[in-house]
Amino acid sequence: MVALAGALAEEVVLGTRSTGAAGDYTQALQMVEKIIASGMSSLGVVNVEKLSSSQREKVSGEILSQLEEKTREIIVEQKETLIKLVEVLQEEEVLSGDKFRGIITNDAA
Repeated sequence: MVALAGALAEEVVLGTRSTGAAGDYTQALQMVEKIIASGMSSLGVVNVEKLSSSQREKVSGEILSQLEEKTREIIVEQKETLIKLVEVLQEEEVLSGDKFRGIITNDAA
């Protein structure tokens, strides 16, 4: 979800994704492959090498879709906080961990 968050935040806030999203999705797909190889998908424990490409694509697509949906929900719920963080970053360019936590804590309250 972390890998997808940047691309999905662009989509939710700006209405489009940048070319940087390609790298995010490559990273997310690599993690999905690890999920499948670890037996944590709907396939259970399987020999990944024996899966057909269509089986692998189907399960990968399902996992990625579920993760996108959950990530998008969080971003939509927290959109105002996200926009506030962007505004602060545009002004200050750098944001300390304490200030970041203060913003998200105050907005979540």
